[in-house]
Amino acid sequence: MNIATMNDARPHLHVMGRPGRQESSHESDPVKDDHAQRMLESLDNPIWFALITEHRLLARSHGLARRYPPDVSPLAALLHPTNDAFADLQRLVSPGEHVALFTASPLDVPGDWQVERSRWIDQMICEASLALPPVVPLPLGTTDVPEMLV
Repeated sequence: MNIATMNDARPHLHVMGRPGRQESSHESDPVKDDHAQRMLESLDNPIWFALITEHRLLARSHGLARRYPPDVSPLAALLHPTNDAFADLQRLVSPGEHVALFTASPLDVPGDWQVERSRWIDQMICEASLALPPVVPLPLGTTDVPEMLV
């Protein structure tokens, strides 16, 4: 994750990232692989993916940049980390404000941004479906509440 901030008028950026994934060598189904690949791609830019899907109603957007409202989260995202995208993000950030980016690779941050912190984080990825539990779940109702509270 990369995080940047503004000194005086410069945005401050905190950047967190993760090392690239290792490719799996298992035999697989092309349809499942296509779905899995799309899901892995969404993990390469998870904040962007969230802000264009489930969290789109929260998104503050300008061109190639998206962010959460400042009172919700400092997280922001770029479609691609280009100078134009950083310029779009700057329109969404107040002077001196801190925002955070999660990236799959190191960023070349323009000089009008100040990187305040940059570090790698670990990301766990499930590459295979989990086996179904051996026992069928038991539906519970209101009559089960007293026993659950014991």
